[in-house]
Amino acid sequence: MYKIFCLFAFLSCFSCQNMSEKPKIVALYNLTGNQAELDSYSAQGAKLAFEDHPEVSLLLVNGKSDPEFLHKTAETLSKDKKIIAFFGLSDTDMVLAAAPPIVAKHKVFLTSGATSPLLPEKIPNYLYLLPFGDNTQAAASAEYAIKDLHLKTACIIYDNYMEYARLLGVFFRNSFTHLGGNVVLMKSFSSVKDVNFIKMFQEMKEFSPSIDLIYIASGPEKAFSLLKEIRENGFTQPVFAGDSWDLDVWTNAKPNFVIGPLYFSTHVFLDKNSPDPEIREFMRAYERKYKMNPTAFAALGYDAANLLLDAIRRARSYQKEKIDEALAATKDFVGVTGKIHYKTDQKVSEKPVSIVVVDEKGKRLAKKFIPEYVPEL
Repeated sequence: MYKIFCLFAFLSCFSCQNMSEKPKIVALYNLTGNQAELDSYSAQGAKLAFEDHPEVSLLLVNGKSDPEFLHKTAETLSKDKKIIAFFGLSDTDMVLAAAPPIVAKHKVFLTSGATSPLLPEKIPNYLYLLPFGDNTQAAASAEYAIKDLHLKTACIIYDNYMEYARLLGVFFRNSFTHLGGNVVLMKSFSSVKDVNFIKMFQEMKEFSPSIDLIYIASGPEKAFSLLKEIRENGFTQPVFAGDSWDLDVWTNAKPNFVIGPLYFSTHVFLDKNSPDPEIREFMRAYERKYKMNPTAFAALGYDAANLLLDAIRRARSYQKEKIDEALAATKDFVGVTGKIHYKTDQKVSEKPVSIVVVDEKGKRLAKKFIPEYVPEL
């Protein structure tokens, strides 16, 4: 730690000679709107990481869950020479709106929570993913369902308005069928329209005896209502979902509401008794500052901020190209959500997936692993 502070002291002196004020790093998060449930936690984790680094200013910017506003804001901020890097956001569509004007100025954008493995292809330079890709988390859910729970048939419901949900649904289908499972029904809806699920549920009931599980790919705003409707319509099968369902709402649901069995993939299971010291230390620090329990998205914001600060330390420079080079060279950076490293020419982190189960016994870690098969892009 002493070496880190000494190096940042050196960089601070460099900054004093070349800038009239401290360099800035922008954290883009949707603190209002339909993405706030995930992003607010990530923003708190990011702010916690910056507490020990006063030599760099953190500028927290609200994207308002509005892609057009995000794009215009990012375009304006990217022109500021004092801003050396960007990070944040938990949704693929939001990153697709915000990142292009940033990387056009050759500035790094590290997304803390967006999981589309196609992002580096669509935005090939200066963009990095801290989390695993949707192909990896969907594959982990499929493998756990088939190999651990011996479930063989599935129904998939996905939000066709969100790229995140579309990709997650397709990757789960590909992984499940590759492992010998059978997807008997695949249905879509749009989260921006009033949806009447009656017809969908009627069709599902025709297949219900042969459906072992229901996989739902949606954003966080639809999670509780979708599960509620599924249970109220008599479907008792295990429900599987992606990381956007890692919400506090499951532990606060009314006693008469049957949640489980619910399984969702996520980035880390936060447990005060975890054998992982990074998890225990992060939880203590977060609870001490915010008087509340963190979520996996808080841990992602914390890891993204620390990884970016570490890349600047390794770059020994505030120059944007040097920061990009250092971030690309990341090997086994130890974060709360796991070890983070990037292979040559790959900008999606390779990390294990945590499968969490919620049922009448509570919420707990079911398994943490890297799936054997991950569908190609």
